[in-house]
Amino acid sequence: MKKVVILFFFLDLFVKVNASEFKLTEVINNLARPWSLTFVDETNVLITEKHGSIIQLNLATKEKKEIKHDLQILAYNQGGLLDILYHKNTVYVSYSEKRDGTENQNRIGLSSTSIAKAEFNNDYLFFSNIFRAEPPIESGYHFGSRLAIKDNYLYSSIGERGLGMIAQDGSRHPGSIIKIFLDGTIPHDNPKFLDPEKEGWLPEIYMIGVRNPQGLALSPFDNKVYMSNHGAKGGDWFGSADDPGGNYGWKILGWGGTNYDSTDIGPKWLPGFAKPLIYWVPSIAVSAITIYKGNEFPNWNGTALITSLKDQSLRKLIFNKNEVLEEELVFKGKIGRIRDIKVEKQTGKIYFLSDQGSLWLLENKAITLKGDINGDGTVNIFDLVMVAGQFGESGAGLSGDVNNDGSVNIFDLVMVAGNFGKSNVAAAPTMIANKLTFTTQQKWSIQSAIVELEDIPVRSEAEELVLNLLIAILPDRLPEYTQLLPNYPNPFNPETWIPFELSQDSNVSVTIYNVAGTLVRSISIGYLQAGSYVSQSRAIYWDGKADTGERVASGTYFYTLKTQDYTSTQKMIILK
Repeated sequence: MKKVVILFFFLDLFVKVNASEFKLTEVINNLARPWSLTFVDETNVLITEKHGSIIQLNLATKEKKEIKHDLQILAYNQGGLLDILYHKNTVYVSYSEKRDGTENQNRIGLSSTSIAKAEFNNDYLFFSNIFRAEPPIESGYHFGSRLAIKDNYLYSSIGERGLGMIAQDGSRHPGSIIKIFLDGTIPHDNPKFLDPEKEGWLPEIYMIGVRNPQGLALSPFDNKVYMSNHGAKGGDWFGSADDPGGNYGWKILGWGGTNYDSTDIGPKWLPGFAKPLIYWVPSIAVSAITIYKGNEFPNWNGTALITSLKDQSLRKLIFNKNEVLEEELVFKGKIGRIRDIKVEKQTGKIYFLSDQGSLWLLENKAITLKGDINGDGTVNIFDLVMVAGQFGESGAGLSGDVNNDGSVNIFDLVMVAGNFGKSNVAAAPTMIANKLTFTTQQKWSIQSAIVELEDIPVRSEAEELVLNLLIAILPDRLPEYTQLLPNYPNPFNPETWIPFELSQDSNVSVTIYNVAGTLVRSISIGYLQAGSYVSQSRAIYWDGKADTGERVASGTYFYTLKTQDYTSTQKMIILK
């Protein structure tokens, strides 16, 4: 097939968010009602156009070509060729499939949300269906149609086609989330097979009670699938798509919205129904979503990025499994109605499709240095400390996870060391290690990093640098356990020091008794951080006086150290 080179113009928009500068670039602008994109590799993407075309675009050369296929698509109203997903040389698509031979201009004809797969080929895609929503319905509305892959499962959102209460009927697919294997076969861990109350559900159905879910995404952080859903007149939401047997309640619940004629639907939520993490009332016409992971916007890792049609916005959500903790409007009204969002895995750059026919690129134009954890423009001891202070931790949103692999480890320390001393400010401030203070947990983390580095038989130059710096900022190791040590000098006259080691932060006190068991002196030290209290400047000092201020007589005395979870007694002697 002859390849067509598309000539285009770049349009750049700069957006200020939280004092950082991001750049929106219009990559290409002559698409016909694009609906979805997927990455084949770092350079090539596949794009669906609603009328039925599959476009392959080279992002480097901007060369564009159409790949032919054999799908029978009903491209009417909200229907057409919809989501596309490339996975291991296989292309998955969702589409509104024409299900009868209607040619009557006064009828739409029967259609369904269907899913097909094909082995990837640059010239022609031979698709075979692996799912069809039953029953086929004569409607041009609410196909849902987003796809997400989790392990060997394929999730898909199936819209309720405008029929409302059909979403409460598990014996029919519209208004549900389905889960099938990648080849279309049925998993036997679906609700029908595990829950006696769901025995009447169709075997593919995983959740019910949704209206028109046009966002579906797997989180690389908790390995859960999340979705966005269109309400009616109000009541858009974002929530879990990974609650087997869950029911979001449409059309018993209205999610805070009303019918388009402003009549009531139902309550926002009721006990027993799945609950969204956030609602939008009025509607923003929520569209595609992604759970961000990447290097381009490291502070966004683990957040949900939510696009919208009517609101023409990108929103960022910080959330946990129960609620949205923070919502931030990143931009609004810059690129039109946003239909899809995808993240290029290697770079972390974000791409959008707009209904206006454009592909947009969002980049972080804030000048950053790899390893500048605290964002002061210089990679220095403070950055190294921030990483070392989280050493061994894992999870989303860790500032010390420089390479975004989900855990803070040797690799992150080495990446900071690799840029150590670099700065993008005119004069980098001098960093004094002795000005640093640490919590006990940070000290333990730094000590763990030191131990792991010391265990490396042959260290690289960067690893040696990290080790020396960490030893410089934490020259004294934390004790592995709390212990009371012998006082010195012993025997003594008139004063002595009582040394000890503390493995955890605690209140500390010492009591001194004579041989008859009578309390002679109480010394309350207060709250101390873990550490070694052995030298005269740190050990507990006793001047040989009782609580009354009088000097005690010669003889044997016993001193007891008490901490939060430790008590120990030793003997000492005063000789005069």
